[in-house]
Amino acid sequence: MFLYLLLAALMVVADQLIKYWTVTVLQPIGSIPLWEEVFHLTYVENTGAAFSMLEGRRGFFILITLLAFGYMAYLYKS
Repeated sequence: MFLYLLLAALMVVADQLIKYWTVTVLQPIGSIPLWEEVFHLTYVENTGAAFSMLEGRRGFFILITLLAFGYMAYLYKS
């Protein structure tokens, strides 16, 4: 159990470090070519769900999240 929690914590830390690097380094540049004319790292913001579905519907996502957590809490107590 401890190993899973440690792995999850490391993944969260790695995720946050990558996001920090992306905003501080990649955003001002826009794009970094890794393989010229073939593969680039490009800064793009996604304000919706997968592939920007429901873009601009932040309230909807907050509501769904709260309902899901409420349901999980209900299941945990019963």
